[in-house]
Amino acid sequence: MRIFKFLILMSILLIFTSSCVIVKEKVESVSFEQVLNNSLNIESFNIQANLKMTTYSADSKIVSNIIYDVTKDENQNVYSMEYFGALGNYIYEETYHILNDDLLTIITGYSDDDYWYYESYDTEKEKFNKAYVNFFDIDNITYVEVKSDIENYKKYKVELDYEKMTFNDDFAGKHQILEKIKEKNIPLFYYVKDDYVRIIKADLQDTMNDYLEKYDIEFLEGMSIDKSECELTINVLRINQVEKLELPSEIEQIVADELQDYRPSSV
Repeated sequence: MRIFKFLILMSILLIFTSSCVIVKEKVESVSFEQVLNNSLNIESFNIQANLKMTTYSADSKIVSNIIYDVTKDENQNVYSMEYFGALGNYIYEETYHILNDDLLTIITGYSDDDYWYYESYDTEKEKFNKAYVNFFDIDNITYVEVKSDIENYKKYKVELDYEKMTFNDDFAGKHQILEKIKEKNIPLFYYVKDDYVRIIKADLQDTMNDYLEKYDIEFLEGMSIDKSECELTINVLRINQVEKLELPSEIEQIVADELQDYRPSSV
């Protein structure tokens, strides 16, 4: 499960980026470098990622989907839903990241559990913003425009220089598949519309097959995978249109209680 989550999270740099956005009057189409800069500086958004994987073992074929839906508001509060489904079964995980000043409260719930789990700790907003990897930094990217297969979108084939990129060691260091991704230098396809990257696609088949072969991974207990097909699609929606996350009352109460417990009144 962590393998798939890592692939999605690695590709969604937008989750924790935050900068001021200067709105300019649109006169003409901007360069791809400016598109990357615009996308880097998005303040709020909704991202819907779908990792579709088909695995083959002997005479078996299993189609699975991981859907990762993330919403970030202007105050850097984040809600994410991770859904995994295969063989008619599914599990999901919900997470809230609520940032008040430099106090971060993380609240997580699971499909097979009736409880919310939460923790709070001090963090610097700048560090929180840079928790993952920046995939829109022009210094990390080589690109070429190619013929688009989606009407009204420009399409770019992008390659990332992973050696120039800084990864969060606590997160990426635990996932051996990172080395395979760096070795392959997987091309991504960025689809541009209205001066932002709106869609990202990646074919991860070769990388996943190499990883499965090297580590002899079992997808389900007792089932070894011979090969796989794996494609990632990310849609970037509601750009700079999410002012504030609407929190369920129980989540608001958890946040309020944690603030009180973590920072008691001096009176």
